[in-house]
Amino acid sequence: MYVMRYVILFFIALTIAIEGRQLVRDRDWKLIGIVSLLLLIAMAYAINADYRLHILPNVADLISIFEPWAQQFNQYFHLSS
Repeated sequence: MYVMRYVILFFIALTIAIEGRQLVRDRDWKLIGIVSLLLLIAMAYAINADYRLHILPNVADLISIFEPWAQQFNQYFHLSS
């Protein structure tokens, strides 16, 4: 089950290598913060899944909680296809 840890670390290193240098060079601190936050969330879920801690909520449960709000939003703004 340790494969998940290495896959996440690989993609984090790849993201930093590809995007990180350019973001720091452009001093785009807002985007650096957003990317860092998303990478931290990914790492937290990877550690949670890797060690089977069951501390973080299941993503499917979160989607089922917010789905009625999304449907009401779509109906109100006539976004349904």
